[in-house]
Amino acid sequence: MEIAHYLTFLIIRFKSFSECRMLLLVSSMPRYCHITPLLFDLHWLLVKQRIIFKILLLVYEVFHQLAPSDLDDLISVMLCSSYNLRHNNYGVLLCHLLAHSKKTLRDHSFSCAAPKLWNILPFGIRCSNSIVSFKSQLKTFLFEKVFY
Repeated sequence: MEIAHYLTFLIIRFKSFSECRMLLLVSSMPRYCHITPLLFDLHWLLVKQRIIFKILLLVYEVFHQLAPSDLDDLISVMLCSSYNLRHNNYGVLLCHLLAHSKKTLRDHSFSCAAPKLWNILPFGIRCSNSIVSFKSQLKTFLFEKVFY
């Protein structure tokens, strides 16, 4: 486990190197080897999952008034229904879908991507009490989704 802490320290210390090059350099692995097993050993997320992590962290911060107020306008929470439905009071976000058949740049925007990702999260993660527990649970959820 000491090597993992040392590798993490070196990556943080030398930010000018790309992560993969630094990992391969310090771990003395061949240049053209797969980086995924090393990421698994260090409990690091892949780039796509890190982007998802950042988006969901912003949504969590918007819900708890920790994010800039400009982001409040980009997402909207579904109003509670008078009927007894399963999704009431669960913090479900609305996806504003337009009738189009092709993927556009709008599909990758925060206002469209954030609700899709947030609604997929399990209820236990969405209802975390603190940002520290949310980060921990979210990282574990994304890590298990990729590597298991």
